[in-house]
Amino acid sequence: MHRSLKYHEHALLLILFGGLFVYFLYGAIVGDLFIPARRGPGGSHLTGVSAWLVVLAPVLIYVAILIRHGLVTQLGSRIRTALELLLLFAGVAALYAGILWK
Repeated sequence: MHRSLKYHEHALLLILFGGLFVYFLYGAIVGDLFIPARRGPGGSHLTGVSAWLVVLAPVLIYVAILIRHGLVTQLGSRIRTALELLLLFAGVAALYAGILWK
């Protein structure tokens, strides 16, 4: 069994993923979600379906992390691990699909 999150770790994760979610949600509602480039000027402007897919990503990844650290205790170990991996994969896939969607 994985160790449960301490209060400050949980708060840090909530601030990180909550901040990403709010930024992505605002960009999707406004109709222009900007993702800055790693280096130099430029970046990606996402609109429509691609922006909404990116909004979904931090939520799925955050829930996968919470499941890993004991949010759901009623499920068996294998089912919990499978659910965690499914949500993590879905979150990463939504992020990449949103960025690569044309």
